[in-house]
Amino acid sequence: MGLCINEEKTKLMILSRRNVDQSNLKVGSMNFEKVDNFKYLGVNINNSNNMHKEIKERISNGNRCYFSINKLLRSKLLSRKSKTTLYTSYLRPVVTYGCETWSTTKDNNKKLAIWERKILKNIYGPVYNDNLGIYEKRHNEELYNLYEKPNILTYIRCKRLEWLGHVWRADGDLLKNVLIRKINKKRPLGRPRTRWKDTAEKDMRLIDEDATLDWTLNREKWRGLLVAAQRIRKKRPEKWRNGTWFLYHDNAPAHSALSIREFLADKKIPVVPHPPYSPDLAPCNFFIFPRLKSALKGQRFQYVEDIKANTAAELKAITLEQFQRTFQNWQDRWDHCISSRGEYFEGDLFK
Repeated sequence: MGLCINEEKTKLMILSRRNVDQSNLKVGSMNFEKVDNFKYLGVNINNSNNMHKEIKERISNGNRCYFSINKLLRSKLLSRKSKTTLYTSYLRPVVTYGCETWSTTKDNNKKLAIWERKILKNIYGPVYNDNLGIYEKRHNEELYNLYEKPNILTYIRCKRLEWLGHVWRADGDLLKNVLIRKINKKRPLGRPRTRWKDTAEKDMRLIDEDATLDWTLNREKWRGLLVAAQRIRKKRPEKWRNGTWFLYHDNAPAHSALSIREFLADKKIPVVPHPPYSPDLAPCNFFIFPRLKSALKGQRFQYVEDIKANTAAELKAITLEQFQRTFQNWQDRWDHCISSRGEYFEGDLFK
């Protein structure tokens, strides 16, 4: 009883960051070709162990599918709901096949998001500008407000966390051993690559800073984390659609920088003007900062992480009523500034 090996279909690939012998492998009379990448179960595996080529091919496959149903997405006979269902059930799975195992970079995320927005712009079409009398492309935020579902990056994040929970609960399994075991060898020069585990843990803490891998052992708790990962709706999306909301920040250099002002103007975000030399009108200055100073005064912290943890705990302890009183106090301060015609005065009259 033996095993017959197909010489043409069998390939050899070595994963290493060092220079390796590029010659083929000879076993007896057989000659096995050494390759840099190959397809396994529809997924591209390469010797540099990165996802760039795989994601590029996935997007290319998604574009072919997109052009094959482009007439359906542009058709006026189909409702937007039907087109959205067509995208989530037919187009997106082509691009996100095997995304549970992806360790994506910022560049990968950018390409995936651009591809999805191209589809959404085709589904929802342009918007008519009454002032200019022309049709304009919808802004990205408006597209996602109309879409009302997790975007492709959130979807990939959720699938990655689902797979993380499955792997981490597989105690004693080869799957988990490959993830947690380390090779006792000297690593090569240069910055270590981002591992899949690092990306998954970053996704996990992006949703909840207190989350740990031990949460995977509690299925109810882990399921709650996955549900939280899918919450993408804004608290008040109607404000964005109607243009009835305004951004307020003070004149700090980080807020008044040219790049920030150009970004806000480009995104058509209305900004409330802030009078110069008036820190008493900024909620952070008269509410947040004094509260943190009072709570953390006299304490000594050994690590930066301790400072972050204590600061986050104080911020989370602020109740809804305290926030409401702060904004009422903010309005009173504005009224006083208007009644004094913006003239300078010393002291805080609202203590």
